[in-house]
Amino acid sequence: MGVKRGPVVSLGAVMQFFPLGEIQRILVATGRQSQRIRKLPAELMVYWTVACGLFVSAGGREVLRRVLKRKSAGWVDELEDLATESALSQARTRLGSAAVRKIYETIVRPLATRATIGAWFRRWRVMTIDATILDVADTPANARVFRRPGVSFGSAAYPQVRLVSLLENGTHILFGAKIASCRTHEAKLARQVIEHLPKDSLCLADRAFFGYPLWQQALATGADLLWRIKADANLPKLKKLPDGSYLTRIYRSVKDRQKDVDGIPARLIEFAVDTRQGTEHYRLLCSIMDYRKAPAIQLAHLYNRRWTIETVFAELKTTLRGSGMVLRAQTPDHIRQEIYGMLMAHFGVRAFMLDAALAENVDPTDLSFVHAVRVVHRYLPLYVSFPPSIRLIDLPERPPRSAAATRATSSQPSLASRT
Repeated sequence: MGVKRGPVVSLGAVMQFFPLGEIQRILVATGRQSQRIRKLPAELMVYWTVACGLFVSAGGREVLRRVLKRKSAGWVDELEDLATESALSQARTRLGSAAVRKIYETIVRPLATRATIGAWFRRWRVMTIDATILDVADTPANARVFRRPGVSFGSAAYPQVRLVSLLENGTHILFGAKIASCRTHEAKLARQVIEHLPKDSLCLADRAFFGYPLWQQALATGADLLWRIKADANLPKLKKLPDGSYLTRIYRSVKDRQKDVDGIPARLIEFAVDTRQGTEHYRLLCSIMDYRKAPAIQLAHLYNRRWTIETVFAELKTTLRGSGMVLRAQTPDHIRQEIYGMLMAHFGVRAFMLDAALAENVDPTDLSFVHAVRVVHRYLPLYVSFPPSIRLIDLPERPPRSAAATRATSSQPSLASRT
């Protein structure tokens, strides 16, 4: 007698970018798969975690209700009786944050192709690295692990998490992100992030990140770099190039520079920008030595795209989370889980927008992220169906939908008409 199966998990909109089979494999590899039949199995909790990133202002049970509810499903009332806040907390504790982080690192990646408008500078995929902070619930455990920022008088209202991430500029996808205490310097945390740089990329960074060890580590990935440096950085101008840039070398220390030991060749680009507050001087360090492949004037204009990541952090912190919202989890492990859930939710929305942009041959960054989130909120319950009383790992996986198949489905919501 065969095992009675519920409906196959159907993933559309955001959720189609998180294939069930891949999630199951990661759960098995991390030892977090459900060991017995549960009402809230690990696979379901992964999707619940992503959905919490989409519905940040809603409570845990309300998020589950929005994802699972079917008027014709007799098990909804039973699930709501069983899925108490305590049961959800226990289920997410069983899942843990390490498995969610591994799922994020495996699935969330750059998606731009050569056909993606605005994603490239010549032969390089444009990337940015930067940091932001997130307020977390004021509990003793969160304060002990994540700390409070320093203030002039007293103490800050909430503990904070520092997040450092890479951004694929052309798709607004945040990937390779790491989190730590707000007292951890962003350049130190970046050492864990920079290894995710694709070798075909040109990475932009602010002056807070420049330093010999991180520059050396970033070059080892095979990527090229365009980083701002401080005005007082002591770099020799060895030769002026026809485009106005200079050949230079960077050293680990003053002693190494005096002895000319382990110097790394680079190009120095200097320019000024007139603003309402006055003239601001910029010094950029570039690893592309051939000025004909990347002229200084073009690199100066390209560096302006570094601020794109500030807009994307606002999507994460304001559009998804809501202005003034504090992350709700009460423990550090749940906070980490919640943050990676938000990052995966953001990725899902952005991947959804990329599909729409490719269908209409437009720049994906021209589409409205706010509108996309509203579409996802409206249509997500139509696409996701989880049978709560069986192991999802026993179900056949639906093949991932291609972009062409997604566009061909008449019921799929459209984004391309809204900019």
